[in-house]
Amino acid sequence: MDEQSLVGRVARLEDPAQPDTALRENGVDGLDSSKSHYCGRYATAITDPYVFAAVTAVLSEHRDVQDALRSDWDGPVPARLEIPISDLLGADGHKFCEGFRLRGDWEEAKAQRKEWVLARSNGSDAGDAPEAEPVSAFEGGDIVVMFKRNLGASKFEISTFFPDPPES
Repeated sequence: MDEQSLVGRVARLEDPAQPDTALRENGVDGLDSSKSHYCGRYATAITDPYVFAAVTAVLSEHRDVQDALRSDWDGPVPARLEIPISDLLGADGHKFCEGFRLRGDWEEAKAQRKEWVLARSNGSDAGDAPEAEPVSAFEGGDIVVMFKRNLGASKFEISTFFPDPPES
């Protein structure tokens, strides 16, 4: 994912997975068009496709991930895991991560972003888009792993994973 996509995601709730430009610009989720896309405080990514592939492979074999995937189907969805980037990629693994966050106080910026997105989707004058700024560092951060139910296979699977800076 490039910088523009990360900024669009965190500042304007544009889902890079949404192939339709108009829907993406209106914050419609790329995987479920009945939902609005959501982004938290950060939009982050692993910048190198080979490193991304390596993280995918290492996570799929990680003991804690395997335990979560074997969780009781009738129980709750496994809790998110936070695994240190350095445990997965070594001491320099953080160098392959980048991200952006909303500029300013999180609660205020989140409320302003919501107002801006609503105004834009209603065709009102939304004014200037919220601003994003780069995350300063990922050293000491984690890879967050989240899970969901795979209803067809009656088991859990990895829903997503992403780098999370230590400042979070």
